[in-house]
This record gives sequence, structure tokens and C-alpha cells, in this order.
Amino acid sequence: MRLRLGSALLAGAFAASTLLTPAAWAQDERAAATELLAGIAADKAAAAALVPVWFGPVADERVGVYAGMIIQLFRDPAFAAWLFAAEGGPGADADAYAGLIARVAAEEALDAGIARLPLTDEAAYLATATAFATWVAGNVPDACRHIITTDDPNDERSRALQAEYQNTLPREALAAYLDVGYRAILAEINDVPAAVTFTETELGRANETYRAAIEAAVLARPNAEALVAAANDRADATDADFCEVMLLTLTLVDVLPQPERDWTVHLIVTQQ
Repeated sequence: MRLRLGSALLAGAFAASTLLTPAAWAQDERAAATELLAGIAADKAAAAALVPVWFGPVADERVGVYAGMIIQLFRDPAFAAWLFAAEGGPGADADAYAGLIARVAAEEALDAGIARLPLTDEAAYLATATAFATWVAGNVPDACRHIITTDDPNDERSRALQAEYQNTLPREALAAYLDVGYRAILAEINDVPAAVTFTETELGRANETYRAAIEAAVLARPNAEALVAAANDRADATDADFCEVMLLTLTLVDVLPQPERDWTVHLIVTQQ
């Protein structure tokens, strides 16, 4: 389904574009970007049409929840201004601008902005990741290797798996998860609050404690050699080995002592 906003809106915005000075052109592009996003925010059907691009193949009954997050972002002038500063205006392709371009930019803001949220939010985000990994291991075990080894957690297969898992969540749990992401994006685009930081010494202790816990847990298992093979992405590792390693590395965080546990959550969630 194509967005119902697009060519007509842009044709009007750029009807006299050849007569504009560079400064006026930039201002006109900014206005077109803001108008495009605000128009989608005011049109639930247009926002719903973006859901597959932003979130993957979600269940029909959940489209409204996901569309709600898009509407919240697009109606916020701060997001429109931030997106324009990062990517420029929509040019001739409104669909791509509101779809893939805005989605990737929002994902980057979320990844950076999560470090600005309280540690309780970071812990909740990691708990969701652990629940997702548990679901993958139990339902799509041949995907564990991909989840562990991919360099892009937002690639198409990962996004499809996440959408399938999120379709199983209660509506309230899904809304709470999306809210953390929404607040992370807002924190990043508004540059407040400041990111949570720890000293190099603290993060070093976290890394050492976490690695030691993983090593001890692996060596204590009868299939230690197979788990090492999976951790090193060896061809002889099985799906079950990859799933076990994935779950082990996530669930061990909960048994770490404090304050190393909080530091480790921060390391994992912020991908430091």
C-alpha cells in the first residue's frame, strides 16, 4: 500500500522551486518535511501503511499499537527537525522518506538514546531481549546462529523474528516495550537527559566479571566444547549449541553481583 500523501503534496511544495535561492530552497524543503510527517500523523491509515516498513510483518490486530508510535514521533516537530538535519528533505520520494529513511534514522537514535534512560529502563530492555532469545530458542532454533552472529540486529531476518515474537506479547507489554524505544528516541533527538556514564574502571570490572561468569558456566557443563564451538561460530556447532550459548550469556547477567550487574546491563544494552 502506497502512502496517500506524496506526489500531490510535494508538487505543491516545489511548484516554484527553480526560482528559490539556496536558503529559500532549504527552508522550503524543511517545511515540506514537516508537513509530510504531520500529515501522516493526522492520518491513521497512512501511519498504519508504514508499519510493515518500520516493524516488519506484524499481526493485523497489533498494527494500531505500532502505528501509535509512528504517530507520536511524526507529530513531534522536534523529530521532524532532527530528521531534516540528519537526512535533508523528502525530495521526490515521500514514501521512502517517511518509510525506510525515517525508520533507519529512528533506529540509530534509539540505539544511542537508550544510554540516556534510567538503568531501570535499560534492565527492562535487556529483559525483553532475553525473553525474545528464549522464544527463538524454543520456536525457531535454527535462527539462534543468525541472532548471535549477525552484525546487523535490524536486518530483515532479525526484524521478521522480532515481529513474530512481539505478536505473542500481551498488548500492554508490547506498548510498554515500544514506549521505552520512543523515550530513547526523544532523549537522543532532544539531547536530554545526558547519557548515563560509568568510568573505564567500572566498565572494565563489569567486563571482567561477566566474562569470568560465562567462562565458569560454560566449563561447568558437560558439552563445554560444543558451546565453545558455537561461541566461535564454528561449522560443527549445532543449532542447540548456539541457542544454549545465546541464553547462557543473557541469563547470567541476573546472577552477577552488584554493582557489576548494573554496569554489565549498561554495556550490553548500549553495545559498548
